[in-house]
Amino acid sequence: MLSAAWNKAQSSNIALYYSLNYDGDQEGAEWVLVEEKIIPDGHPYGFKSAAYYLFSEKLKVTAPKVHFAIRYMPHNEVGEAQNEIRIRRFKVIGKK
Repeated sequence: MLSAAWNKAQSSNIALYYSLNYDGDQEGAEWVLVEEKIIPDGHPYGFKSAAYYLFSEKLKVTAPKVHFAIRYMPHNEVGEAQNEIRIRRFKVIGKK
């Protein structure tokens, strides 16, 4: 579970992945996409509490270790003003 927000009216461009074989080499790991757009395009923007979008996903993973990655892709061209993205309250709950 996490909550996320952006500062300008653009698409969220925030994706969540997990890997079972990450060993410090990001390029060499296999990343599985959980969600391509954590914040839906129609969600309001801003950093006030009400503007944070709550995202929750149940995954069934049977592995001793799981690594998560959050990817942000720029919305505009390099050098143009970009979104400011904030993610808070990232929590993973597991069962043994």
